[in-house]
Amino acid sequence: MTSHAIQNEDVLVVGGGDTAAEYVQYLRLQGNRITLSYRKADFTRLNQQNHDALLAMEQRGEVEILRNSNIKEIVDEAGRPRISFAELEHTARTLDRVIFALGGTTPTNFLHTLGITFNGDGPVFDEAGATNVDGLYLIGDLVVGKKGGSIITAFNSAVRAMKSICIRDLSCQSRSSTVQ
Repeated sequence: MTSHAIQNEDVLVVGGGDTAAEYVQYLRLQGNRITLSYRKADFTRLNQQNHDALLAMEQRGEVEILRNSNIKEIVDEAGRPRISFAELEHTARTLDRVIFALGGTTPTNFLHTLGITFNGDGPVFDEAGATNVDGLYLIGDLVVGKKGGSIITAFNSAVRAMKSICIRDLSCQSRSSTVQ
């Protein structure tokens, strides 16, 4: 979203958390026509400010919210994404852009395909985020489990991982060990 200007486009945002709601608000301010696809009937993960803002935008006709919607397929239609939904009440549509704001759950299947070991609580990693796969670290929401994280948690886990990569994998000396 931040690497390319998105203005005056038909955009589908997929998700139901605070990030999705904030994307909707930001993209609307840029003059885009926004549709939000959410798999549930009610928003349960939004903070109050984002909840109120999103519903007010819907009431004003600034965003179309497709509740109980699940994307079945995205195909290329002359360079634009055409989205089909699993539910018959949501008609297929061609848009300029689709933005996924998903992250409420750990991508377990993906991490399994990478060969990461799991226990009953989720992926196994050390204090720096290092997994059993040599050179593969987990950071951000992937290291906080079901309780959820924050930007500072994500930042701190990234710092720990970078320091570990520097020492373990690149054989360089951490700057923090030389700073007084």
